[in-house]
Amino acid sequence: MGTKGNGKKVPLNVYLLKEKSGASWDDKDVIASPIGAGGKPRKIQTEKHFLGPEGSYGTLFIRKPINETEPNWLNYVSPGLDQAANTQRWKNKSVSAILLVNCSARQFVIAFGHGRYMIEPRLIEDRFGIKVVLNSVSPDRITSIDRQTFDASPRVSRTQTIKASSVSDYMINAEQDLLRGLVGFTKSDYSEVLGPLIAGIDSFKASVSGDLADLRRFLGNPPIISGAQK
Repeated sequence: MGTKGNGKKVPLNVYLLKEKSGASWDDKDVIASPIGAGGKPRKIQTEKHFLGPEGSYGTLFIRKPINETEPNWLNYVSPGLDQAANTQRWKNKSVSAILLVNCSARQFVIAFGHGRYMIEPRLIEDRFGIKVVLNSVSPDRITSIDRQTFDASPRVSRTQTIKASSVSDYMINAEQDLLRGLVGFTKSDYSEVLGPLIAGIDSFKASVSGDLADLRRFLGNPPIISGAQK
């Protein structure tokens, strides 16, 4: 398997797993077990692939089975189609996956497609993404903030600005609001690795080099490592 990309940027959605005392989480821990038929939890079935020599780039889990669904517009146009039209070929294929990577004594999970639903929720480190964004963006170049109120009926709202602003301009009330998400422009020191724009809640989203071999350099970047520390 080659590791070199084609020069394009790849969007990554990165989660941090909680620390496990003296050990790492294994496959059985990381893969979620949603409630299935009969009200019983059932482990998501996956294909497992090691990336790079001896899994040096991480372990990839592909969700099985791969779903094929008809596009929602097919029922609308089908009455006018000739019988010779083979609509079985007109299906969308949805492939979900997660990539488990050990880096700097922590475990990261990169979700592809709907892969975030494959991760065991109790293992996800809360607010990791927000910490990474705060560590990497210019303080006066925040473009969007999500907040949640502390009142009896919590409300989540999003505030966006036409021009990037500082956090103080969004008038966050520390006694009434919980910061739930951030989007901002990265500092020049980090823009080459993290891309020009980064977003974060529990995970963070960034556009990175398409070279798989650069993944560890990306995860080992100071804003990410700092965000992974207590």
